[in-house]
Amino acid sequence: MSTIIVTDSACDLPDAFVEQNPIKKLPLNIYLNGETFPDKTTEAERLAIYQKGSLSREHDASSQPSSVDDVYHYFLDKIAVQHDFAIGQTVSKARSPNFENWQSAAGLVQRDYHKLRAAGGRTGSFGIRIINSGTMFTGQGILAAHSCKLIHDGIGRNQLRREIEDFKLKIRTLAVPRDVAYLRERARKKGDKSIGFLASLVGKTMDISPILRGYQDVTEPVVKVRGREAAVNRMFTYAMHRMNEGLCTPYIVVSIAGDPLALEQFEKFREMKILAKAKDIRVMTTVMNLSGGINMGPDTVAISLASDNEVLDV
Repeated sequence: MSTIIVTDSACDLPDAFVEQNPIKKLPLNIYLNGETFPDKTTEAERLAIYQKGSLSREHDASSQPSSVDDVYHYFLDKIAVQHDFAIGQTVSKARSPNFENWQSAAGLVQRDYHKLRAAGGRTGSFGIRIINSGTMFTGQGILAAHSCKLIHDGIGRNQLRREIEDFKLKIRTLAVPRDVAYLRERARKKGDKSIGFLASLVGKTMDISPILRGYQDVTEPVVKVRGREAAVNRMFTYAMHRMNEGLCTPYIVVSIAGDPLALEQFEKFREMKILAKAKDIRVMTTVMNLSGGINMGPDTVAISLASDNEVLDV
């Protein structure tokens, strides 16, 4: 049986990992300076967009969900005719209507796939399940990476969904934006009240860097740190604490809305890589997806891992 994981393009994973594993990305739509396009960008293309300053505050930008029709045709034309079972994983339903659109499309795909599948010479049924990841960006990356591990381990389709649903509750996602004013403005335009308290920080001091957590459909600031470098280092220190206790999957995903080489400037990132190597944990770095960059701002750093420990000692 051929099983595939389908995420939306808000999922942060290196291009090479996606190409080497049973993962496909269904594009979100990006609106930028009067133009709308599906986000099929590569890491190199996203980096060029960040380096040109195309997502700075003066630019009009937003991310938009895939329509039901987009999702329907993607699964019908590209997935159902090539695979036997697909698990769709969307960005948190609290941040986008994507989950609802995928759910609606899935029912239509199940209704209509038979003729196309037969015409393509594929026998047997096609199954599709849609999962709300409850997380975002690097968290989606961890979920997809672990899902692939389960597939490679030979987990059957019925058990696969149950294990993924259980695993997503263990995903810990943190992010540090560079510009609090940018984050506040994008949240205001989107009508996102989950991080509204950040407005109170702007004007008092621009040296405050909040650490944000995305967990089970809630995005919230969990601590305020003086200085971005200190905040990012605390995030990587948190990751090392969880690594020393033992992770639930041998992956950590780190993304930055900019050049991943810039991560090397952070002392605790360098220490985390050394510890990960000693513990046989794969640290995957990537250029943040455009939806994340638009909503969180250029130079935002995000990290996700999976741990049984719910303590947030950052």
